[in-house]
Amino acid sequence: MQLIAPGVAAGLFISYPLASEVPGISPSDALTYGLASAAALLAGLVGSYIPARRATRVNPVTALRCE
Repeated sequence: MQLIAPGVAAGLFISYPLASEVPGISPSDALTYGLASAAALLAGLVGSYIPARRATRVNPVTALRCE
């Protein structure tokens, strides 16, 4: 939660110079920010699914004995 405000501020700061590169999108377009946030969330979920799935198949006693 502490990274949301600085992340949005940095995104707004960076988006104004890049606004000329992407025609048709304003620098403070809420839909664009929402879609970018959803894409980042989806990438994080997909990227953590396989390791989490693999970790659930390990016997906890075996995992504790390895340490």
